[in-house]
Amino acid sequence: MKDAVDAQLRSQQAGFRKDRLYTDQIETLRIIVEQSVE
Repeated sequence: MKDAVDAQLRSQQAGFRKDRLYTDQIETLRIIVEQSVE
């Protein structure tokens, strides 16, 4: 079942994938926003 679910998830849905944290994406977004303001 895991393989079927993984095949349907977008790569951006890290919170639902093993070894990929949604907090990593939040941090990346924060950095991008900071750099765009500078």
